Amino acid sequence: MVLVEAINLHMQGLLVGVLISAPLGPVGVLCLRRSLQWGFLAGFVSGLGAAVADVFYGAVAVLGLASVSAFLLAHQFWVQLIGGVLVCLLGLKSLLARPREAGPTGRVGWLARWSSTFLLTLANPLLPVAYAAVYAAMGLGGLVGDYRAAGTLLLGVFVGAAAWWSFLAVLGALFSARLTSRHLVWINRAAGVLLLAVGLALLISLAL
Repeated sequence: MVLVEAINLHMQGLLVGVLISAPLGPVGVLCLRRSLQWGFLAGFVSGLGAAVADVFYGAVAVLGLASVSAFLLAHQFWVQLIGGVLVCLLGLKSLLARPREAGPTGRVGWLARWSSTFLLTLANPLLPVAYAAVYAAMGLGGLVGDYRAAGTLLLGVFVGAAAWWSFLAVLGALFSARLTSRHLVWINRAAGVLLLAVGLALLISLAL
């Protein structure tokens, strides 16, 4: 693989990472709320959890890992159930959060921020389908077995996703200094209601 091809693949992966991450779902709401409340690093670390999960699902799609896809489809009920419960718990935590309260600190605290968004993103079994659709639209479906090319693409996906979460974290941090405690109360409530609504929708859809 020549340098020009590698750069092209990396840039395509970067675009894919941004396109998949950009829709402001529950993970985006969570990262934005954390950066508004605790600053850039809290939002960025949370976003990195989602970026790593994005790379995992991107690898499933680009490498044609049929066994992983089959496992996810076979256990879709439990994956969605865990995802719905996790989103509901995060929504309740946001509703009960106090403005400017201290966030989790130390290694365990940062790991908790990272792992919550990692698990939340991982609990979305539709992501491999989304990646497969985007790869097909961009003509990237022929990389099965070419691990060097796939690795270059996936590095781009990670950089693109991380860039998007950095943007959200910076945005939240910039507004954070201007927010009063009263503003943060309403932001926490709005984020909590949105997360609860998404979580309940996931759980209700299991019974339909």
